[in-house]
Amino acid sequence: MKIVFSFRYLLRLTIFSSILLLITNTTVFAQSVGINYTGVKPNSSALLDISDSTGVPGMHKGLLIPRMGLTDRATISNPATGLLIYQTDNTPGFYYNSGTPLAPVWLNIGASSGGASQYLVNNLGLAGGTTIIGGTGTTDPLILRSTSGAGAVGADIVFQGGPNGAVEIARMLGGGLGYSYSNPGGSGNRTSSISFSTNASVGGVSIADFVDGSTTASAFYFNTANTQAVAGLYLRFDFGTGGAKIINEAKWYQSDVAPQGSWKWQGSNNGSAWTDIGSSFVLGSATTQILSELYTNTTAYRYYQLAGVSGTCGWNTIMREIE
Repeated sequence: MKIVFSFRYLLRLTIFSSILLLITNTTVFAQSVGINYTGVKPNSSALLDISDSTGVPGMHKGLLIPRMGLTDRATISNPATGLLIYQTDNTPGFYYNSGTPLAPVWLNIGASSGGASQYLVNNLGLAGGTTIIGGTGTTDPLILRSTSGAGAVGADIVFQGGPNGAVEIARMLGGGLGYSYSNPGGSGNRTSSISFSTNASVGGVSIADFVDGSTTASAFYFNTANTQAVAGLYLRFDFGTGGAKIINEAKWYQSDVAPQGSWKWQGSNNGSAWTDIGSSFVLGSATTQILSELYTNTTAYRYYQLAGVSGTCGWNTIMREIE
């Protein structure tokens, strides 16, 4: 049998063959679909397996999720649980439906405006000022609540514990988690509740002013021109009878950056037997220094002190406050 192909037929065949070659990069195996440049078999656990491993510069591409505004998102009919979109306004980001098709709850994947704390409040579906765990601080051993605030201002997440959950332990601010200084004895004028003493040679207005609530006024300075040995010195804080506290962080304020030797934290409940807390550190490395070495402390002490380890301290720097 003699078969004659016309030029037009051959042209169509060539075009059809080219199309077949182009689409071979989309591979179907059983119920999995793979899209790639190499024709590699898709992963059997995925319905859709997209790979971009050409190794050729300029050939790499990403995946675009459907993009829409908040108003358009609200018009999606019966959105499936897990449906993912990219919202382009009103706190842009990737959102997925964590609810049901009839009662969708859209959650933003990642941080939202107002920081991590506001993200928790938003995604728990709570308004600012809501108690999440526990009650009002009169009968509950642990309380987790949010403060008022939303959007760029942000709501804080507050952790409370201690007797009946009345003591604020930590607060997640708009920018992240931080220890609270608002508990009794944490900040403000504490001259009536904390007795501050030292065996160091000091001068100044009054060492009691080191806990008077002012971070700008002068309290004391170490005597001698940076020749007073630190080893054996102490800066001691007595919270009084019944005033034992778990302290996990402190702030040291001084007039300028000037190292005052190496110190370490210690705690005691009788003023004579002392327990080391954390590692030693150089005091005075910043005008406002966060003393985070206390973060491992889990014991309530009546007395806390900074105990001198090594180095020297001097009079050229004014000590202002500790919180």
